[in-house]
Formats: sequence, structure tokens, C-alpha cells
Amino acid sequence: MINLKELINEGTKNVKLLVRNRTNTDELVQFSVYTTNDLFIFLPKSSKMLDILEEVDESVIAKSIEMYLKKRTNLVFDYNPTYIGAGYGFTLNFDKILTKL
Repeated sequence: MINLKELINEGTKNVKLLVRNRTNTDELVQFSVYTTNDLFIFLPKSSKMLDILEEVDESVIAKSIEMYLKKRTNLVFDYNPTYIGAGYGFTLNFDKILTKL
């Protein structure tokens, strides 16, 4: 069975992503990845990362993480804007998997 948490974490609990801020400058941001129930939570690793993310649109952050997840797992994940808590929540899109069966 595929261990999605291990695939996403790349053997560690840290993920580095490049995001483009409002001034069109690319910034490297580190996230810690956690799972809870059906959510994968990407939490900025430090307050410095939070400062960088303040200058980036939320949709850009979500799209960057979605692309990372798809690239690493070949599965489709959806951003969950209703997630209440620190970080960014993502759920696995089971509809895409079911259509492949």
C-alpha cells in the first residue's frame, strides 16, 4: 500500500516550495507537513516563512502546493479553504481515483 505521508514528506517533515509574491519575485518557503483525519496540512516552518507568505496571494500558495502534491504522488488534491487552523489544508480527491477504476 502507498504511504502518502511518506511520499509527500520526501523522507522528512519539511517541504520547500517556490512561490511568487506580489512584486513578481520568487521566494523559497519551507513547510512542515502533518496529517489529521482526511487532511494534509502544510504549516509554514517558521515566523520568517510566515513573513514571506504575507506577501503572496493565498491562491498562489494553494496552487503551488497542489502542483507539488500532484507531481510527487500523481494524485489530485484539492485545497480546502474551509480548514480552520494554522497552515493550509488539502484533501485527496477520491472522485478522480474512482473515475480511473
